[in-house]
Amino acid sequence: MGASMIFRFLIVFLISFSIAESQYSFPHYSAKKSTTSGTPSYDNPMGMGDRQSSIAESDNGAFGTGGIAPIINGSRTDETTWFTSQTASGLEITFDFGAPQIITEITWYQSSTAEHGTWIIQAHNGGTWNDVGSSFTLGGATTQVITAPSSNTTGYRYYILVGLSGTTSDGPYIHEIEFKLVAE
Repeated sequence: MGASMIFRFLIVFLISFSIAESQYSFPHYSAKKSTTSGTPSYDNPMGMGDRQSSIAESDNGAFGTGGIAPIINGSRTDETTWFTSQTASGLEITFDFGAPQIITEITWYQSSTAEHGTWIIQAHNGGTWNDVGSSFTLGGATTQVITAPSSNTTGYRYYILVGLSGTTSDGPYIHEIEFKLVAE
């Protein structure tokens, strides 16, 4: 077999494999780029840093002047966002990641140790909201690691923090929220 024949064979093989890979699932090969070997990490895309162009966020009146956008801008020292002092029950902070993410931990940064009531994390992919872990007290530290979703193994596009009871404090600035995640 000449060199040109081997070269043609390799080209045909690679083209055939590429077409087949796009039509079938191969368990040991994926053209999809994975995150840090499937390991949850704050360093994975959308975990931390300025994510304002990657994550759509909203709230239903939870925050005062300053809005919600600064809590995903990558700055742990911004002093532009705070809760309004109100009943936490029914408040919602929603994040649309654009594609499913497996979140296993959240870190919340604020300027004082004030508490904001009892909250729960819920998630969905276009259907019913599912609880992701148990309820927790939001705040209480300037850096709070929220481990409620630690056993989450499902990727969801939408995550929401829902206030259940208690009162939010308008005292601390809310600096940042970061997500320990694996992109699905």
